[in-house]
Amino acid sequence: MSPQRRVQLTFACAVSLLLASGAATGFVMTRFIESQKWVIHTREVEASFGELSAATEKAGRARAEYVNTGSEVFLDAFNAAIPDIGKKLDTIADLTKDNPKQQQLWSQLQGLVGLRIDLYRKSIKLRQAAHQDEHGQTEIAIAGLPVTTAVAATTDEMRREEENLLIVRMGRSRRLLIVSACMWSATLLLALLFLGLH
Repeated sequence: MSPQRRVQLTFACAVSLLLASGAATGFVMTRFIESQKWVIHTREVEASFGELSAATEKAGRARAEYVNTGSEVFLDAFNAAIPDIGKKLDTIADLTKDNPKQQQLWSQLQGLVGLRIDLYRKSIKLRQAAHQDEHGQTEIAIAGLPVTTAVAATTDEMRREEENLLIVRMGRSRRLLIVSACMWSATLLLALLFLGLH
């Protein structure tokens, strides 16, 4: 083989290798970006649990203040907080629609939060009917304890599910990044080897 032909063949091999590596790396990077989007998605789901908890606590504080003071300001704050709780539940439903187990847990959570709100409303109605019925308020508070516990347990289970998904997703992202780095390194070394043979 003539030296000129050998140079052309070596150059063609190096360019082909770089093109193939670029295409493969493009594919791997696309998968890496998709994997990162799922990691971000998991973080959004986890944040939505905190937002639901904050909205529910806000309604609970407004209810407690209304029961203690009878001030309409707190009743208005309670009534304003309720739609926000519904929005937070809707956000969780939307974010977890890709996961049947999470949707089942969400349905359970929605029912429990609904029970909690019903107890809040019952407490408010009792305050409106009998200004200082401490026995009745205590009964409602006692009835709410298992509901509060169940809400916390369901939310914790949903968080654990998301955390498990996050571990899998981050592992996948890490592997894809390593594969991409190895591919680029191997390609560079082979291209340099081909060019060095010239």
